[in-house]
Amino acid sequence: MPGPPLGPGGPWIPLSPDWPDSPGAPSGPGGTCDPSGPGTD
Repeated sequence: MPGPPLGPGGPWIPLSPDWPDSPGAPSGPGGTCDPSGPGTD
């Protein structure tokens, strides 16, 4: 199932392996961005 919309930045948070990695995040099992974060992974 698809993940929630990705935010513009924030720490990378591993979630379901079916969800895509965030932009700029290290390749991994999938995750999302915290839109309130500082824009770093």
